[in-house]
Amino acid sequence: MHSTIITGDHVNLRKTVPSDLAYVVKVEQAADNAKYILQNSPEEHLAMINHRDVLHLIIEDKDMKPVGYMILKGVHHKFQNLEIMRIAVSDKQKGYGKEAMSLAKQVAFGQMKVHRLWLDVHEDNRPAQRLYESLGFRYEGTLRDVVKFDDQYASMRIYSILATELS
Repeated sequence: MHSTIITGDHVNLRKTVPSDLAYVVKVEQAADNAKYILQNSPEEHLAMINHRDVLHLIIEDKDMKPVGYMILKGVHHKFQNLEIMRIAVSDKQKGYGKEAMSLAKQVAFGQMKVHRLWLDVHEDNRPAQRLYESLGFRYEGTLRDVVKFDDQYASMRIYSILATELS
């Protein structure tokens, strides 16, 4: 039995288990995701699953079919800052990503009592930026040429939301 963290109207977030890793890597390597997501090996994902400061999650629909994954980092951060290190959805344009992000906010601020939830996003990924803004995240600034994709440097935009900004 999988360990469900939170249940929404259309998706659930549950802890990733080793048997999920082939799916996780497949989603990460999908062409529409790979251009925005740094790639990890199954062994690196397994290390994250087992790391005490990381919450590696599967996003699944109501039929318990995986539709994406999410990685939260900073579970034990001394200043109560939690990073959404990664979110990738395989079944797009169905609202799964938006609901998963809303559930992550509930976990962060409700269950974990964090002060700040933040993420970075590729500066060319406007749909994701619009999604984060629609969920109350605020743009903080840009880290210029901070990652390298296919021998090209890319800049990342930082977004965050504070517990005091929840409505």
